[in-house]
Amino acid sequence: MGDSYVCRGLERARETMGTNLGLSAHLNWFGRGGMQWRALIPFFPKSTFEEEQFQIHCGGNDLGRLRSLVFVSAMKQDLHDFNQQFTQRRTVLSAISRPGGSSGAVSESAYTDGEHPWGRA
Repeated sequence: MGDSYVCRGLERARETMGTNLGLSAHLNWFGRGGMQWRALIPFFPKSTFEEEQFQIHCGGNDLGRLRSLVFVSAMKQDLHDFNQQFTQRRTVLSAISRPGGSSGAVSESAYTDGEHPWGRA
């Protein structure tokens, strides 16, 4: 579940091993190109999941837009809330990859430390 990496992964899986990647398991792929972290968490309450595990690949599109400490703090809080909501599921967070062409510079509108960038408490 996540950004364009997930979309491209699904396309590649269909072309090669099948959408279940040759495993004796059922995999669901949820991806949207350009997805930022703040769009990931609101997706969950609107969805019904039967999966035992979530693999999340998201956040690369946020790099350089927020200060790193603020972004990591927001991710931790969101993942904590997510795990409280989906207590019987395992969450795996993949490494975050910087999108192509990103300079990594923090934008002028970056948030201050200790403040959740999406206005959450």
